[in-house]
Amino acid sequence: MINVSLASPAYNEQDCIKENIVLWNDFLEKSHLIDRFEIVVCNDGSVDRTLEILNETKSSLINLKVIDHECNQGAAAALKTAINGSQYDWTLLIDSDGQFPIENLERMIRVITSSTQAVIGARVEKVDTLFAKFGSWLTTFLCNLFYQTSFRDYSCVFKLVKTNLLQELKQEAGGLNSSTELTCMLVENNFD
Repeated sequence: MINVSLASPAYNEQDCIKENIVLWNDFLEKSHLIDRFEIVVCNDGSVDRTLEILNETKSSLINLKVIDHECNQGAAAALKTAINGSQYDWTLLIDSDGQFPIENLERMIRVITSSTQAVIGARVEKVDTLFAKFGSWLTTFLCNLFYQTSFRDYSCVFKLVKTNLLQELKQEAGGLNSSTELTCMLVENNFD
């Protein structure tokens, strides 16, 4: 069993944020592989009702921690804020829009050994545009070539990483490159 923090950035997600958080919470409460958990969401200056919904949801879910960026700083900055707000041994990076099924967390936990520092997820069905899919494929191809690895998706944000390792990494990239940079940094740190 592990203790896990879910770290998630949120920007203008009023239509799905509550549903996703309740789904995550229910799954984590029922999982036999998780001892303690928290859900850390950083609202990144949303201009819709995202922050209001997060605060309402927090009143009924004791494991939800809401952090607010008053001004939009970008997904990478919001994710980093959520990571820094995480307290448990492991942190699962997950988008708040629901594109990654939380059930995959148990598959990730099952591959953890005593020396594991990170488990990298991959998107099977990408809902991106054709151009974005090509960019993701090209990035993964080039990174695998450069690092001599065989990852399926370097740019996937869905990762389970030791929290202390995540909090020590000094990410510089923002936007779409931040997930790729994080994967590269983990490879460079020889994670197992």
